[in-house]
Amino acid sequence: MNLLFIGDVVGKGGRRAIKELVPELRREFNCQFCVVNGENMASGAGLNAKCIKDIINDVNVITTGDHVWDQKTFEHEINQFDNVLRPANLSSAQPGAGWKVFRNPACGDVAVINLQGKLF
Repeated sequence: MNLLFIGDVVGKGGRRAIKELVPELRREFNCQFCVVNGENMASGAGLNAKCIKDIINDVNVITTGDHVWDQKTFEHEINQFDNVLRPANLSSAQPGAGWKVFRNPACGDVAVINLQGKLF
């Protein structure tokens, strides 16, 4: 199984790059599963439903990090998306999931665990 991981997607330009490049990269490297970190998709500060819908057809999972709640509406939007993960090591009282097992017919089950590092 080949996996494609993409780091921080920032703003409209990052989303455009995902839409243009991910399908090509998946074909070229025969990648059956794609995970992107999208915590800065909304103009470089957090993410929202509109940004997720912009790239959802090109990726399997979107992870987040310390900017997950920068867009205030996102805490109400996150549960609309089964494939968006907040950091698992945030409080369990916060909405969303920090890990899931995703079924992919091309490669079987894939577990994705999203953890946020803490420094200082």
